Amino acid sequence: MKPKAEFVAAPLPARPSFAADLQRFLVRPGERLLLCHDPIFGRCGTTIGAEVRVPHTPLGWTPELVLRECPWPEPSGVPDPVGDWADDPGLSFWADAGSPEQDAVRIADNLASGWGAASIVLTSQRIMVVYATEHLAEPPAQVPLTSAWETSIDRLARAGMPFVGRSVPPPRVVQFDFRDGSRLLIHDREGRIRPDLLVPFGFDHGK
Repeated sequence: MKPKAEFVAAPLPARPSFAADLQRFLVRPGERLLLCHDPIFGRCGTTIGAEVRVPHTPLGWTPELVLRECPWPEPSGVPDPVGDWADDPGLSFWADAGSPEQDAVRIADNLASGWGAASIVLTSQRIMVVYATEHLAEPPAQVPLTSAWETSIDRLARAGMPFVGRSVPPPRVVQFDFRDGSRLLIHDREGRIRPDLLVPFGFDHGK
């Protein structure tokens, strides 16, 4: 296994108008914006059935993106055990699922495709994967943000912030559990997801 790379600064700027643009262009009448975050940068790993994919490459459709070469370090290797992934600065996301069609993998596909260009947005009605339209090779409309994948918010079972890995102290990650049995974990090193925003989804402080 090669030496671990150092954590590097975010290669894309934050979008100060992100929440305002969501409200204006993507949130529907009667729909409430519950959680959004600026891009979280890094690569993605997955366990799908018995297969471990590091780094993960999309298995389903994702939009073609226009991005410069990824400056993020390659993962140091396949984590063993898989729970050690958050100790690797090359990995910011992990998904566990039984099949590629499950919700966590569909989100992971987009996180892997854009190495951080995608944001996860939760509203009172939907879970969305949102891109800045400027990063899309074929923008569907002249608006600043585009939803590339979405599903009903009812498919999210709960959210939490468990400790993972073997570091001392171990890192805390954001975990989304879906009703199809899949889960998505995010090592939010820069604190872009506020813990208080997870409360509507059953946030239990990792207990």
